[in-house]
Amino acid sequence: MHGWQEKSRSIEMMIAPASLPGNRNSYTIEKLSDASEHIHFDEAARLLGSLDGWEDPSGQLRDYLLKFHMKAACITGNGSLLGAVMWDRVGESDFVRLEDVAVQPEAREKGIGTESVCVTKRV
Repeated sequence: MHGWQEKSRSIEMMIAPASLPGNRNSYTIEKLSDASEHIHFDEAARLLGSLDGWEDPSGQLRDYLLKFHMKAACITGNGSLLGAVMWDRVGESDFVRLEDVAVQPEAREKGIGTESVCVTKRV
């Protein structure tokens, strides 16, 4: 088994509490799979969709995840959505192609975007 496959399986149902450097707030990173499985799915879809003007954000995100096998995660803190990221694995390699990173305006300049990019290598 390739190392990335093993890592991928171990984080499939990821819930990773952590703290951002220099920030007292903690956050949680959670994989998004479909609307029925995550409380912040629709909000994350709207946030990601705001980047490209998606007409049906939840439907578009669901299509990307289910039809095109992309991956997505959201970062939450204190019960609120802070950011979301969507990416795609390149073939059988351990490379990923970053599709979108979105951070709520009030959560910017706190490392959320940076952590969102870093999570694509871990999930």
